[in-house]
Amino acid sequence: MRILTTLLLLVICLSAFAQNNPATSSDIIQPRTTPTRKATPPTNPTAQNNAANTKSPLVVTIPAFPKTWQGKWKGTLTSFTVPNRMQRTPMTLEIIATPDTNRYVFAVTYGSDSIKNRRAYELLVVDARKGLYQIDQKNSIKLESFFAANRLLSEYTIQGIRVMTSYERRGENMIFDVISGRDAYVAASGGGKPADAPADAKNLPVVQTYPIGQWQRAVLARVSGKPVANTTSSAAAPTKSPAKPGRKL
Repeated sequence: MRILTTLLLLVICLSAFAQNNPATSSDIIQPRTTPTRKATPPTNPTAQNNAANTKSPLVVTIPAFPKTWQGKWKGTLTSFTVPNRMQRTPMTLEIIATPDTNRYVFAVTYGSDSIKNRRAYELLVVDARKGLYQIDQKNSIKLESFFAANRLLSEYTIQGIRVMTSYERRGENMIFDVISGRDAYVAASGGGKPADAPADAKNLPVVQTYPIGQWQRAVLARVSGKPVANTTSSAAAPTKSPAKPGRKL
């Protein structure tokens, strides 16, 4: 009897405690959950580099032209005639300032005779900001020349020969290149449509191919004349005959 009475009292006490202290969600043990993370899109290094380049364009510092090219340059001109003929001849280039700041001596010598074979050309500054220059051969011929990417470039035709020249300074060396060939195309292609092009597609342009008859290159080293701040040089002396690179135009 005493046991029953005790159990009854215990039940009454527990009921009263539950009414006065209701359980909350924090009183109940919940299973642990891992918070979800938002996916981060992969980075594209190329896109980042491109974006950076658009904000800060690449600036290339090139020594001023034509003062830093002053001096006397000597080497050997090698002529390669298609398909496999080769010829070598001494070459000298002299670039000297004159009292006229827009005019420089630009003397080119092919061969060992520095008097007979010397061509006393001049380099004229037309518009340095636009990269425009002239090679004045002092015989009524003036070659329009263009300075870009540390090169002085000229292209012209003479007696049916198309000629392109390039002078590039690389430290204490000058690289002189001439590419020449007949000024008459040997083949033409294009003018049609690709096989998979739609019916209303426009025809492709006609492309004409010109022959290459000769390539000439000289690597000239500066043998006298100290580098001068703010200058460069140019030249043009291609040949009509592949076998005579020193022939005067």
